[in-house]
Amino acid sequence: MKLAPLFSIGALAAVSLLGCSNQSSNTTDGSSATSQETTVLRFSHFWPATSSISTEVFEPWAKQIETDSNGRLKVELYPSAGLAKADVTYESAAKVR
Repeated sequence: MKLAPLFSIGALAAVSLLGCSNQSSNTTDGSSATSQETTVLRFSHFWPATSSISTEVFEPWAKQIETDSNGRLKVELYPSAGLAKADVTYESAAKVR
């Protein structure tokens, strides 16, 4: 199987949901410390969690994002259209803003 189409699909899915995030601070006193904030990105896709696209593409991608950002970004994966059905994914992400 060629991976280029899979990465294209993954990139399209990522762009559609990257706006769905929240920020939380890791400080214990409730103050805002920019260097310690974590942004959580919710990434929904319609493939099952056990599918090769999920286990071989999306999971490593999510881990790499967290590693490359030194923990400032965390990607929560929602397989099997866990956040929204495929046909309303864009509308769901647009409403969060």
